[in-house]
Amino acid sequence: MSHIEDLDGVDPAEYADLEVHRHVEAKFKAKKEHNILTLLVPSKVNGPKTDVSHKLVGNSLELTIDGEVVTIEL
Repeated sequence: MSHIEDLDGVDPAEYADLEVHRHVEAKFKAKKEHNILTLLVPSKVNGPKTDVSHKLVGNSLELTIDGEVVTIEL
């Protein structure tokens, strides 16, 4: 996983006066199949932070978000 702060292949002069562009890039070894799960947790800059944790339980992903448990079958 990489945090990227540019637009690959785009002339920086084209976005010089704009807010910095950020994105996350995931790279994996060659395989027939990849399963990727993304959890987006919105939060305000000066607001309370969301408490998120996870664990694998058998064939399920168990998320705990601010004390509430959510289970996702994999």
